[in-house]
Amino acid sequence: MSDADPPGERVPAARQQEIALDHMLTAWRAALDQGVVPETIAAVAIATGFTELVGKLGEDAAIEVAERLPEQIRSGALSPRGTH
Repeated sequence: MSDADPPGERVPAARQQEIALDHMLTAWRAALDQGVVPETIAAVAIATGFTELVGKLGEDAAIEVAERLPEQIRSGALSPRGTH
């Protein structure tokens, strides 16, 4: 990878998701260990994620992601494993 290549360009998308999830879960556990309740961690993660989406892809793209969330929730796609 050269200096001109964007970070992560050569990492397959599925692997990028695994890496990102690992980092997110590590941060989540660290916050829990410091007494932060899960609802606060989730709210901050969602807000941070959407702030990044708006900054990188624009408001319309972030809205499209947000509009898909209700169906993903209803279908169980975002439910913890084994609960839906």
